[in-house]
Amino acid sequence: MDFDLGLEKFGVDAAALREEPLVPKRIFRCWVEPWEIALVGKNDAVAEARLLEKYRDIVFHDPDVGITYTAFDGKLEWRRGKTNGWCVLGIPPEWDGKSMDNLEPYVIRTNIIGEMVMDTEQPKRINVEVVKERPENEGSTDSEED
Repeated sequence: MDFDLGLEKFGVDAAALREEPLVPKRIFRCWVEPWEIALVGKNDAVAEARLLEKYRDIVFHDPDVGITYTAFDGKLEWRRGKTNGWCVLGIPPEWDGKSMDNLEPYVIRTNIIGEMVMDTEQPKRINVEVVKERPENEGSTDSEED
């Protein structure tokens, strides 16, 4: 049904409501937040799910390769070694939707994604507000402190 419940009487633009996707607003903070520090090194499903909540569908441009990626919303990748922890999988624009080999991993712990998100406009459909500056009362979480 197409109706507006008389919302115009209350100053609501019903036509605009029909055009905009009804996606809840998300806040993306361009730094590794304190709650993430505890999760990036845990190889379990709960940690992966929580981290996916923040990074899913985020768009970021990698200037080193000149490609704009979209963060895969289905899973993260676990890596062992010097950069032990979870990685966001970047989907390139030409991805066929099948082969996971074409997805590029970006380590969360290093915060390279946060730096790239700062300079990338997010699509309206995902309704994300990007916060670029860390508040003074939130301590540093740089990877060198780990």
